Amino acid sequence: MNTLPIDNLLPEILKKIQHHQSLVIQASPGSGKTTRIPPALLHSKILQENQEVWVLVPRRLAAKFAALRVAQELGEEVGEQVGYHFRFEKRIGPKTRLKFFTEGMLLRLLAEDPLAFKAGIIILDEFHERHLHTDLALSYLVHLQKTKRPDLKLLILSATLDEKPLLSFLPNSYSLRLETALYETRLTYLSKTSDEPLDKLIKKAVLEALKIEQGKDLLVFLPGMSEIRKCQEILEREVKSEPLDILPLHGDLAKETQALIFEPGKRRKIILSTNIAESSLTLENVNIVIDSGLRREASFSWWTGLAQLQTKNISQASAIQRCGRSSRTSAGYCFRLYTLGQFQAWPAYDTAEIEKTDLSQSILELKNLGLQNLHEHFWFKSPPAVALQHATELLFYLGALSENNISSALTSTGRQMARIPLSPRLSRLMLTAQEEGITEKAALIAASLSEGFLTDLDIFSIFERRLPENVEKVKTRIIENVKIKPEKNPGRGRAFQNTPQDIAKLRHCLLSAFPDHVAQKRKTNSEPGQNIALNFCNGGSALAPRHLLTQSHDFFIVLEAQENRDRVQVKSLCVLEEEDLLSQETWLHEKTILTWDTKSLGVSQKSGFYYGDLILNEQWGTPSSIQEAQKIFLEKVFQLSKPEQSLDIHQFIEKASRFEDKIQLENLLGRLEVFFDKKISTISFKELENILEGVYQLKQVQDLPFSKRLMHWVSPQKQLEFDQKVPLYWEKDRKKKFKIHYRLGQAPYLEARLQDFWGIQETPKIKQGEIALTLHLLAPNGRPLQVTQDLKSFWEKTYPDLKKQLSRRYPKHPWP
Repeated sequence: MNTLPIDNLLPEILKKIQHHQSLVIQASPGSGKTTRIPPALLHSKILQENQEVWVLVPRRLAAKFAALRVAQELGEEVGEQVGYHFRFEKRIGPKTRLKFFTEGMLLRLLAEDPLAFKAGIIILDEFHERHLHTDLALSYLVHLQKTKRPDLKLLILSATLDEKPLLSFLPNSYSLRLETALYETRLTYLSKTSDEPLDKLIKKAVLEALKIEQGKDLLVFLPGMSEIRKCQEILEREVKSEPLDILPLHGDLAKETQALIFEPGKRRKIILSTNIAESSLTLENVNIVIDSGLRREASFSWWTGLAQLQTKNISQASAIQRCGRSSRTSAGYCFRLYTLGQFQAWPAYDTAEIEKTDLSQSILELKNLGLQNLHEHFWFKSPPAVALQHATELLFYLGALSENNISSALTSTGRQMARIPLSPRLSRLMLTAQEEGITEKAALIAASLSEGFLTDLDIFSIFERRLPENVEKVKTRIIENVKIKPEKNPGRGRAFQNTPQDIAKLRHCLLSAFPDHVAQKRKTNSEPGQNIALNFCNGGSALAPRHLLTQSHDFFIVLEAQENRDRVQVKSLCVLEEEDLLSQETWLHEKTILTWDTKSLGVSQKSGFYYGDLILNEQWGTPSSIQEAQKIFLEKVFQLSKPEQSLDIHQFIEKASRFEDKIQLENLLGRLEVFFDKKISTISFKELENILEGVYQLKQVQDLPFSKRLMHWVSPQKQLEFDQKVPLYWEKDRKKKFKIHYRLGQAPYLEARLQDFWGIQETPKIKQGEIALTLHLLAPNGRPLQVTQDLKSFWEKTYPDLKKQLSRRYPKHPWP
């Protein structure tokens, strides 16, 4: 067995783990930490009899090859002392005590053994990658250490990380570091950004790299399997400088290809890899790396509730990690297919997955372990509050939680969902399918959803198409591995038929898994061209193709959609009948709302039966609460910026002018000011309510004029007194009437020609002689001559001089 750098640190590791609950071990890539530390712990005296060492590795292939390597070094086959287990594959025997798992397996293992009594030591490998399951595992295991498993030992392994947050989170922890000398790496960047297709850039880089050094293998980092296949085809066809083995490296690698990659061969290799080769796997003969700077990253899809892969730039840390693969055993070369400026613009480290992904499955699994309090202090890195809220809501909608809050317990349905190794939506789909007796067809739908095989608008068209190999494979795995209770009625498990009954069953299954994706065709559809508009039950809208399905139905489940700028385009859906929605009690509710009609300027009451925000049945009528309707009416009509706001009197007059002539309104308010001898500067909301008591429609004001409503300030007993003290007119000799003008904040006045006051010596007064009117005396042509409140003085002092001017200007009029 070859000596590796980590071997020198093993005695210190074994010593420290005896006195500490947790160790953080940093060791350079290729030092052997993944394959040497676990067996050293297994064969130490730290473990109790029959206790196991569990190693959690980010990727399936890395877990598998680590187990193979350790077993080989122990001179055994996998499945004896050393084994592995990940989704859909397991090699563990009755004597296996060193087990390599993918991170996602931990919570499922704990579902059967919540306190992890089988494990004496648990190792989290490649912690710096910060996958969601890494953070979940750390948070839960520390919870166990602090509560019911203080004897549990925890090791964190990584090539590089910020250890301070870890050491403060881990109980009784200690840090060890191993630095090994790296060989020199010659680094090359693109001189400028390139628009060339990736496969052509790879071909150029490969041709250049092959000239550098004979015999050494090339490792090419590509974002995903489609790029690997394309580059493999081009290189096999066009690169013929020497005999080469061009091999893919990814998580679904066939056993034959695995042997070619990891075993010495006679020919030089070009290994086309996803980011699986960044860490954990050691490729002995590689000293040339070609880095595309891209990776495929899972991102949460709101539409399907499932992870979807997107191509993104890597972080600086990943670029450094990739580059380091070229110089593990000798000096190496790294060709970066991006510019130095691009590299410097990338983030220094990868964002922890827990900050950007859906947490519903994680919450479901943690709840299944009996954890109720999942608030901030539980997490090593707290997820965003909105992510916790979204996950909680989704689990509640699926029937997995009894209440819509993070502290809620699982329902019996939730416990059954947690036992199925699928996402919560798909596990709910399969549970319902079991009850309906159509598990095989539901498995096909689940596989199509998870593999993104929804290419037609009608989801049921998948039953009429030949399925890709990957969809068939996932379908088979779901059927084989989903463990659900026996069907209640075996007779219902017959082969699926395209009958209305079977289609209805599938609709029910999909609705149970996607109750929040229900949409309704908009009644007034003004979309041009080939689209119609849909409204979603939880808000928002989308466009769907104008199709026989969408024209003949009103309700749908949207299963796939694409968002482009400000529009959402539906890609796949399932039609629903209105009665299908009645099975989702959580989403059904009755409500009565008051609505404002901008055309009629009135409030109406809308009562209806709804699915979320979608209308199933609706009726219009008179508001049952006149007081609430009136409040809305006042706020809308008077355009109040905040509820129950007071209005400046001039604002009040302006807004009320839609009910009453503005001059007449101000005239009445002026009369009220004079009558009460009190300035009116504001109108309170309470006064508005009194003025328009019981009013919630404009037509009501038209039936009873606004000015009469304002008179509520004057009691019926004082109406006669009001008319006498602040009259609308002044009468001369009971033969002629002159209108009295009242204005807010001004003295009352009247306008009349000078001749109309002949014979009148005293200024007319109102309010029983308390207030003299201001007289606007006009010339025969109606133009102002004089303003006075003392008519007697005017006759005596002003009129004699004015008379001369008037005689010359208006000679036809007598001027006594």
